[in-house]
Amino acid sequence: LEQDRERSPASFDTRMELGVVYYKLARDAVVRRDDEARYLANLARAVSEFVSAAELDPTSPHPHFYLAMIDTYQGDLRHAMRGFNNARRLAPTGQAYTNIAEIYVYQGQLQKARTWNDIGLRKGAPYSIGVFNDMLIAWKQGDLDEARRCFADLRSNDPEVLRTINEARLPEAPQSF
Repeated sequence: LEQDRERSPASFDTRMELGVVYYKLARDAVVRRDDEARYLANLARAVSEFVSAAELDPTSPHPHFYLAMIDTYQGDLRHAMRGFNNARRLAPTGQAYTNIAEIYVYQGQLQKARTWNDIGLRKGAPYSIGVFNDMLIAWKQGDLDEARRCFADLRSNDPEVLRTINEARLPEAPQSF
């Protein structure tokens, strides 16, 4: 892919594919290897590719989505919210709304999180994504019994949601909340 990028630096698809590869390598470095240096280097590469992709096709929500996820992991919730809102404006899918709900959870704005999660579900976001956000909301409220119920629901009905968090696959799904 890097050679493809060198041959065709104006290819949106190549920039996106390469950004996703770097993003997944970054997540892998921190989850499997606890390698902070590799994590940061690959995250920087991913950001560069996604920024280039956004410049090449300003109408695509995909680079904004990935940049917002990266902002979330870096703890920059204000920029993450801006990125997810940009993605939502470009493609107002149900999942765009549930992504915003997740940021509201991390900001402690749980009523807004519920509202955006509900809107996302009404707009067609997968049920399991709504349950995942409900689990986060319950956890943030300190209702660990409800969070465990949501976790058990996901583990029984859609364990892949627990194994793939924000497009990055974990070595194995968590077994307990």
